[in-house]
Amino acid sequence: MLSAEKRKDVYGLGSQAATLYEGCNSATSRHLPVVPDPAAEERIKVLEEEVLRMRETQERILQERVEAEVQQRVDQEVSRLNQQNDDRFRSMEERWMRMMSEMALSSYPSGVPTPFNRD
Repeated sequence: MLSAEKRKDVYGLGSQAATLYEGCNSATSRHLPVVPDPAAEERIKVLEEEVLRMRETQERILQERVEAEVQQRVDQEVSRLNQQNDDRFRSMEERWMRMMSEMALSSYPSGVPTPFNRD
């Protein structure tokens, strides 16, 4: 049996089988005939546009999330550096106060300030 005749019998397409499967060598061919369908083409176009809009929306949302994450990390780092600077300032202030106290104490002969001498 010829392949076109086989298709007629198997698929029940009758005389249309030869037209639909023109150029196909096998009934199991993976290549389907291209039949123009304006409604399907329009639907495909609409779906492609919808996919494009969804991708753009997804990219925008992703970009916003990345920007928010980066901003959060920057804020945390700034806060950490400010705290570090505050700690350093307090430490320097404490050292300065100790040095001033030590200088004041060492400027007196006995090491302790005394009231005016009445000699």
